[in-house]
Amino acid sequence: MIIEYRKPSEELAPFLDHLWEKQVDDSGIIPYDIETIFPEDQSVLTYSFGKDYFRSHANTESFKSINGVQLEGLHQAPNFYKHQPGIHIFGVKFRVGGLFAFLPSPISATNNVSTDAHLLLPNLPILTADLGFDKRCEIIEAYLLEQIVEKQVKKYLKLLLMLQELESDANVMSNSYKTLSRLFIEVIGISPKEYIQIKRINQSLALF
Repeated sequence: MIIEYRKPSEELAPFLDHLWEKQVDDSGIIPYDIETIFPEDQSVLTYSFGKDYFRSHANTESFKSINGVQLEGLHQAPNFYKHQPGIHIFGVKFRVGGLFAFLPSPISATNNVSTDAHLLLPNLPILTADLGFDKRCEIIEAYLLEQIVEKQVKKYLKLLLMLQELESDANVMSNSYKTLSRLFIEVIGISPKEYIQIKRINQSLALF
């Protein structure tokens, strides 16, 4: 199994967490039967160049094959994946709410689902397996820089600022809850309470 990882450019760092790639040769071995990704507050854009892989949300009984270009929103229940030799997946992982800066449509439409990315992101670039990881990163970053919606960015940064203030002063929550809640739902697609539930699950898992 080959795994690549790269941090985004400085201009995209406020919105993107990292870019990654996973590839397994046809004769390779997958070291697990099912990969479990617990509730997560980040979204992922993926390009699949190899064989199909399979995803099921909230249970291990309803797997659907995935190929092509997909956008997976944050998920409030576990996602389960089955991979097979011959997979080749390139991905962009967005920071919490970071996808909002590029989407012309409501962010809530992406939550808990895997969607054909072309339906949500216009004029996505064509990426192929022969380009190489660094070139793919270069192309997708150039595309995302062109897609930034300034009014979306302002709301996203306002939410980040409010979260920072909340961390330093808990009274901010009671004084600005309506504004914070409205921004959460618009930028992240869930309420502050739902967001806290996801964070608590991940904090609990980190103890094991």
